[in-house]
Amino acid sequence: MFELSYELKPFRRAVATNKLGPLVFESGGNGELGSRDNRRRAIAWYVGKTLINASVWREIYSVEERGTLGEGGLDQADASYVVSTGASIGPAWAPTAKLVFQGKVVHEKRKYQGSPGLTFGVAPVVGTGEHREDTFNGLRLSAGYTPIRALRLSLSAEHGKRDSNAFLRDYDYNLISANARFQF
Repeated sequence: MFELSYELKPFRRAVATNKLGPLVFESGGNGELGSRDNRRRAIAWYVGKTLINASVWREIYSVEERGTLGEGGLDQADASYVVSTGASIGPAWAPTAKLVFQGKVVHEKRKYQGSPGLTFGVAPVVGTGEHREDTFNGLRLSAGYTPIRALRLSLSAEHGKRDSNAFLRDYDYNLISANARFQF
């Protein structure tokens, strides 16, 4: 038996159910942004206690939206807008109601376009006549434990690498974090 339902909203969702488990398809497009062509497609597949999420996107955003001191810091100040394309995939496994393990792999390419005039950074890349392009690859592994409903504990490890055609914009990072959240 295969069953499909579909909701027509700005962010559309379709749910299909078969013998292997429910599939959730999400499709996002934002027609309210004028000439911008933002698209995000996602699928979530539930198999028993395992969820597999996959997503692909193409988004255009201005430097002002993200803020030159926000995500990306001053390195976004060398363009007036960014075209981001990427994909991610990752499983989540909940062996019990209190325990969950997750993983995620991300690949993203950012093209910095448009010229904001005099700024920090370079646009186009000095000596090449090209605009800046970055490629980011990342991996995240995490575990979560909820001993009581109001308390959530998590531990995660991340590794990421960004390659850029702009001078001094490449980096590698490793991050280990532990969090406790109490909600009342």
